[in-house]
Amino acid sequence: MGKRVMEGVETEISGAITPKWQIHAGYSYLHSQIKTAANPRDDGIFLLVPKHSANLWTTYQVTPGLTVGGGVNAMSGITSSAGMHAGGYATFDAMAAYRFTPKLKLQINADNIFNRHYYARVGGTNTFNIPGSERSLTANLRYSF
Repeated sequence: MGKRVMEGVETEISGAITPKWQIHAGYSYLHSQIKTAANPRDDGIFLLVPKHSANLWTTYQVTPGLTVGGGVNAMSGITSSAGMHAGGYATFDAMAAYRFTPKLKLQINADNIFNRHYYARVGGTNTFNIPGSERSLTANLRYSF
């Protein structure tokens, strides 16, 4: 196995702007490099992390039962050991939740609402290229007992 070095910093902050308005933000910086590679194909996976990633999420309680929210996830580009590059991207998500009773809650999530096409991982010309998730809409009904 070769010699690898990864250095970075990560920070997050969460809080309430008002009693009904919550916010969460995060940022990560990672610098990774291979000093000596035993096998470029094996060690190359180590480089498949973005240098910069950030997220921002907020929710607002509209009524005692209804909460809405939205956010963004962003990442800088990545380059594989084979030299393939995937550009940076940002995806936007939204949610709405309604609490019918203290025990019954319905939540609807919309992920990647603008259907941004991106690659979560890149490898070679025709291998290990993994597209990111497309737009999706999910709903869940939760009953606590």
